[in-house]
Amino acid sequence: MSSVNGFTIIASPGSIKVKFERKVDFNAIRQLEFSSRLMYGLKPDKNNIWKEGKRTDFHVVGFPPSVVWSAKTENVLVGNHSLSDSALANYLKELSNAISGLCPSGGDSGDNLYRFNTTNGVKTFKYEFNKRARSICALAVLYDLEWHPRKELEIWINFDLTPKLEPGKKPNYSKTEEQFYGDPSKTADELRNEGWPREAVEPLMFVESRSVAGQTQQHYRLETKEQVLDHQKKRSDIKPLWRIELYKLHHYTCQICLSEYKENPEQLSPDHRIPVIYEADNLNDSNFKEKLMTLCRYCNQSKREFTKRLPHDYDWQKSPWAYPEKYRISIVENQLREMLKNGYSSYEEIFKEILKNKKS
Repeated sequence: MSSVNGFTIIASPGSIKVKFERKVDFNAIRQLEFSSRLMYGLKPDKNNIWKEGKRTDFHVVGFPPSVVWSAKTENVLVGNHSLSDSALANYLKELSNAISGLCPSGGDSGDNLYRFNTTNGVKTFKYEFNKRARSICALAVLYDLEWHPRKELEIWINFDLTPKLEPGKKPNYSKTEEQFYGDPSKTADELRNEGWPREAVEPLMFVESRSVAGQTQQHYRLETKEQVLDHQKKRSDIKPLWRIELYKLHHYTCQICLSEYKENPEQLSPDHRIPVIYEADNLNDSNFKEKLMTLCRYCNQSKREFTKRLPHDYDWQKSPWAYPEKYRISIVENQLREMLKNGYSSYEEIFKEILKNKKS
């Protein structure tokens, strides 16, 4: 038994248990193990549903096909294996290092990076991510360097498991396992923030609109398995207090469509005026009100779809998607000029007329 960095590993012949102190770490490692299976043991069928089937020769180091993991109880992972004593000793070191890379402080360095490796037994790739779950999962989906429609990035898993019947016993029904992300474009965005840009002169992620079963879908493909750290853009975590202050500042109103959501603020979200894929946010207590704005879910999604189609040299400083209030001011100014042309002698006269109509 070994206990380090918020988790404990207990090994026995044929079985390994990993107990986690924090649920967030348990979930992160379960996602890493799941991502490993996506690489080596799952393939999408014609309906874009992922099922068992070999796809690549790579796996995440620490989670090879020879060890089958499951979650029996809360915060505990159990791995079944048939390793010899010597092989098990080496594997436990590998497993401990793999878990440490994605647990609290990103390992021993304390730099808050999440580290993991992949290997096919001959070649090994090393990764340093700012985010865990979704971005690592997206990498696993695109690891074969083939085209995948956005539906496959939703990670809809459906194992067709037939219950085993044993004489004198009830059927052992296994639950269908599912992982589902409802916003695949955001999943891909998180991955490109980690070092696979699609706006650069030489992009490492490609996106195309293609027809699938009569419907147009965005398709994604990676150019390389290698991460380019120079292209990595860190996205700051938005503090709950920042969210509250931002909503109050903008009167619980979407800054694009001007719809108010004071009664249901869950329809709102903080939005980076300039997307992180174009400019690292580096948010802090003194600048978050300048760099963020309040958008409703619909306008946030519309902006994301707009962003996906932009050239890499798009000028966000002059964009109505980044600074909608500036463009509304321009519209008002143009309307005032038109009113001056139509008989009003001054701006003051116009405003008096507006106030008079407002009182009446």
